[in-house]
Amino acid sequence: MEHRIAGELQQLRREIEECRNCPLADISPRVVFGEGNPCAIMAIVGEGPGEREEEEGRPFVGRAGALLNTLLAAVGLRREELWITNVLKRRAVKMVEGKATNRPPTAGEVAVYKEYLERELRTISPAIVLCLGSQAASALIHPNFQMTKEHGIWFTSPEGRKMMATFHPAYLLRLKGDRREEVLRQTMDDFAAAAKEYRALSRGEAMEPRKRSLVGGRARPSVGASS
Repeated sequence: MEHRIAGELQQLRREIEECRNCPLADISPRVVFGEGNPCAIMAIVGEGPGEREEEEGRPFVGRAGALLNTLLAAVGLRREELWITNVLKRRAVKMVEGKATNRPPTAGEVAVYKEYLERELRTISPAIVLCLGSQAASALIHPNFQMTKEHGIWFTSPEGRKMMATFHPAYLLRLKGDRREEVLRQTMDDFAAAAKEYRALSRGEAMEPRKRSLVGGRARPSVGASS
C-alpha cells in the first residue's frame, strides 16, 4: 500500500510541476511538495513555502521549520512519522527593489493549490490534520476561521477527518516579549492535544475532544460534543 500511495503522490507532484498555467509558475518555478510518511495518521499543513523552502524544494526547512521540529519534539513526535505539506506548492513573491520578497497569496492562487492539496490529503488519508496559520485553517476548516478564538478546537471534516488549527511557527518568531510567551504556551497546548489524539488513534482508541463538525463548509457543533 505504501508503494502505491508514494506512486500516486509522485504522479501528483509531476502534474503540478508540469502545470505551466498554474498560478506562480512563471515567478516561482520550483514546486515544494509535501514530505514524510505517506501512510501517516497525522498531516501538518502550513501556508506556503518561503525562500529557504524554495531553495531546497522541501517544506518547513527554514527558521519556522526549526521551530516546528522543536514543537514536535516537545510533545514526543518526529516529522518523519507525519506528513508535512503546505496549501501553496510554490512561493508567493513580489519584487521589491529587484529582490523577490514573500507576499500573501491571492484568493485565486489559494483556490488552485487547494484543489491539489485536497487530492494530496485524499491520497494519504490522514485521520488528523493540524493546520498551521489562519490561511491553512481558512482553506481546510472554514473560510472565516479566527485563529485567536478557534485555535485548539477540534473540527470534523465531511470525510470524517479530525482537524485543528494553531499558530504558525513563523508568526511566533515575529512576536516579542510577553505576547510571544503567551502565544507559544497556547501553541504548545494545541500541539500537545494533537499529539494526544495521534497516540489515541495509533492505539485505536478514539478520543472525544472539544470539537465541531463542518456542515456545508461552516463550523457547527457536533451532536453530543461540547463547543
